[in-house]
Amino acid sequence: SLDVDKISDADATATVKAVAAYGAAVTGYSGTTPALEFSSMTNLTSVSLTGFFRDLTFTGLPNLTSIDIDATFEDLKVYNSDGLTSVDVTGSEFGNVWVEGNDALTALDLDHTSDTNFYGTTADRTYLTYKVTDNDELLSLTTSSDKYMTFNVTSNAKLATVNFTGVATFGT
Repeated sequence: SLDVDKISDADATATVKAVAAYGAAVTGYSGTTPALEFSSMTNLTSVSLTGFFRDLTFTGLPNLTSIDIDATFEDLKVYNSDGLTSVDVTGSEFGNVWVEGNDALTALDLDHTSDTNFYGTTADRTYLTYKVTDNDELLSLTTSSDKYMTFNVTSNAKLATVNFTGVATFGT
């Protein structure tokens, strides 16, 4: 379980603040938020994250069963964690999504808010990527997030129920 908050430094210059994630939105913020990668940890069974991150990556975690995220971050990547049965992103805000090769995952509900402006700049990203592929046991996929240009849901052999009710705009 990990909570990362924004860091404040009253002495940081405008130049330092301008290049940092959230730099334009938070007075006194002095550095970029950390990217986290959980990889090849055979004893890891659950992860709970709150706060502010850059990318969140989970890969090759055979005994990871649950991911619970209530955070603001840039991108979510969940790869080849074959024991994973639960992903909860309710209350989160992030952009790109990759969920690939998680053989025990039977249901996936991506009910987060799409974030096209993670960096705090005035210009939004022009597109987001959504990719849910090769999850052998995935039966149900629900998505209420929005603003995807690349939308790829393939090779989920048992996928029977898809609910994209909240998706108002997407590309190919």
